[in-house]
Parts: sequence; C-alpha cells; structure tokens
Amino acid sequence: MGKDQNISFLEWHLESGVDALLEEKPQNILTNIEKNVSLHNKTADTEARKKTEIIYPNIDECNSLRDLKEAIFKFDGCNIRKSAKNIVFGEGEVGSKLMLIGEAPGVEEDNSGKPFIGAAGKLLDKMLDSINIIRSETYITNIIPWRPPGNRKPSLDEIEAFKPFIHKHIELVKPLIIILVGGTAASTILENDTGITKLRGKWYKFKNIDVMPVYHPAYLLRQPSQKKQAWEDLLNIKKKIISL
Repeated sequence: MGKDQNISFLEWHLESGVDALLEEKPQNILTNIEKNVSLHNKTADTEARKKTEIIYPNIDECNSLRDLKEAIFKFDGCNIRKSAKNIVFGEGEVGSKLMLIGEAPGVEEDNSGKPFIGAAGKLLDKMLDSINIIRSETYITNIIPWRPPGNRKPSLDEIEAFKPFIHKHIELVKPLIIILVGGTAASTILENDTGITKLRGKWYKFKNIDVMPVYHPAYLLRQPSQKKQAWEDLLNIKKKIISL
C-alpha cells in the first residue's frame, strides 16, 4: 500500500468515527473511567475538607477569662456570630463553687451581652434563691456565646465549633459543681445523646467535677407541671453544696 493509500485509509477511519487503533492487548475503558471517577471524588473530598477545616486560636495559651473572651471574639470559624449584636461571654468570678452552663443567648441577652437576663433568667434567679444561692456568687455562661438567628436551636456543627472554648472556660473558672441547664448543655458536656428528662437530677463527672443536668427555665415556663421535679433537683444540689 502506497503512502497516499495509507493517508486515505487513515482519513477514512477518522471520517467513520474511529479515533484509536487496536493495540496488541485489549484495554478495559471502564477501568480507566472508574479510576478517573475515584480520583475526582478524592480530590473533591480533599477540597471539601480544606473548605470546612476550622482554624482555632491557640486556646491553650488563654490564661485568663479575658484572654478566652478575646480568642472567642476573634474566632471566625462559625458564621453564627454574623447575625448577633453582642458576644455573651459569661458572668461571675473565677473560683466560684457553682458554675451554670446554658445553651445560647436569647434576644435580651444578645442586646445586653449578659447571660440569662430574660424571663428564663429571672426564673433561674428565683430557683437559685430558693436554695439560698446568690447569683453573684455563681458563674454563668452558655455553650454558644452568640445568639442563633431567630432564637433557633444551635446546630451540631455550631456546638462542635465552640466545644473547645467551653472546655477551656470550665478549666479557667475552676468550679466545684457544674449545673448543665437544659438538654443542649447536658449533651455537649457529657457527650451523651440521652434526653434531658432521663439525665436530669443525677450526678455525673466531668474532669473530676460534679455535674448535674437540670431542666432549662424556659422549658419550665412552658411546662410548669415539671417544676416539682426541678425543685427536687435543686434540693439535691443544695445537699451537694453543703457537703462541700
């Protein structure tokens, strides 16, 4: 076959849609496709992890509540702060025997920058007063320091994002007893998915600290029939404080 015939032969194949010559060994094109899909998925997963990776300040270097508040204020690994007016860090003294941890700020707290000052906060004050505890002698904070948009429940991602901060918060306050106010605080600190109705009123340990989950005052405002159980929990807390 002459040179011109070879060219004509190749052109005829191209016009017929043939874009590759037969090789000595058969090739499985599906295998190549699977490899390309797998490589694409791995690349996509890597890029997704890069986008969702949370960069924290050096929390271990926070030696005071002021340091921790500044670290939280600078932390931009969670968008929940964008809709909030003020950071609601906490209130009280380092070394307080009793530390109370709630879920997240509401409207009143967001406006003032102070935890538990709305209707639920007023009920909490009455609850503490009923067992002769003065609010100023406790330390109060929340799992999430920023008000969620629309007062919604914090998402699991938001809770996980701020978990290192609340752990450091506890370390700096050095309480003897922690009261977990509501289901979100209880599940976050105890890392237990059991509902608050089963967790409440029982003592647990968090890093050698006595911990008790209780109903959130906001829940008691909606379900006043549960105040009897809440009162039993308060008496239990009072006994623990006296024992210390």
